[in-house]
Amino acid sequence: MKLSSIIIFLIWLSPFYITEQADAQKVYKYKDKTGNWVFGDKPPEDNQITAKSFELQSSNTKKPSVTVKQSKHNGGYSVVVNNPLHTEIHIQLVSRSKPRRILYSEVVAKTSEKTLYRGKDKLKYRYRWSVGEMNSPHDPCCWSLPFSHYKQLVISQGFNGKYSHQSPRSKYAVDIAMPMGTNILAAKGGTVFQVRDGFALSGRSKYFLDKSNSIKIAHEDGSYSLYVHLLEGSLRVKEGDQVVQGQIIAQSGNSGYSTGPHLHFAVMRNRNMNVISVPFKFLNSDTNQIFTPEKGMSLQNVGTKEPRR
Repeated sequence: MKLSSIIIFLIWLSPFYITEQADAQKVYKYKDKTGNWVFGDKPPEDNQITAKSFELQSSNTKKPSVTVKQSKHNGGYSVVVNNPLHTEIHIQLVSRSKPRRILYSEVVAKTSEKTLYRGKDKLKYRYRWSVGEMNSPHDPCCWSLPFSHYKQLVISQGFNGKYSHQSPRSKYAVDIAMPMGTNILAAKGGTVFQVRDGFALSGRSKYFLDKSNSIKIAHEDGSYSLYVHLLEGSLRVKEGDQVVQGQIIAQSGNSGYSTGPHLHFAVMRNRNMNVISVPFKFLNSDTNQIFTPEKGMSLQNVGTKEPRR
């Protein structure tokens, strides 16, 4: 695809790591001198260019997160963790005094509470948590192709990609270039534990790093699969839903930190209380071939499954 044919989305830079868009913001739409469409919060500097303006609404809202609370009762204290997520977590309480030591290290089941401590003394602690049991075994095989399309689609960035797959969270991710509106499928059955929707714009600024529509699906082996840059308003699942392998969960888009329409797919695990991407292998159901995805590979999958009733 030529650069001149790519829609360029721009937006005013707000403070980094804001997790929620404003309810509404004015956006200007116009063509620049090179013929590219531009979407931004400011009108064009050239008075000869005609721009249309509209209000951009966002449905993205803050989600409940894991909390830890220490309470006093009957001459003693208790520390209780609440996990509202639809997946298990691993949590650790770490002492504030030096040398730092781990006071408690526990797995907390999905959508549940757990008492980590009950005693006479008040604890002085910090806590950290991560999705999935820490350091659980990993089997890279096998994940079905996470899309369906009548034409072959190309992996534009593979493991250790030079553009953006260099951090532990993205080292073993793949980007699959695809037209907007391509059906995105669950690569393995599991439970949806996080959805993000309401982001319409994209760009190459770091501002967009947390401005993607996405879905996270937890699996029985302690891993979760990640689907990013989805089309706003196309998500077919909600948190807590059970999905089967091959089920349509959304459509592809170009939201967030992106240079063009594609799907960012990764398998994630808790390693030493840090969620990182891990290697995986795809299974092509048409040919029964198992392979490690690599940049430049052409992939095709025309089959889809609707949810089981």
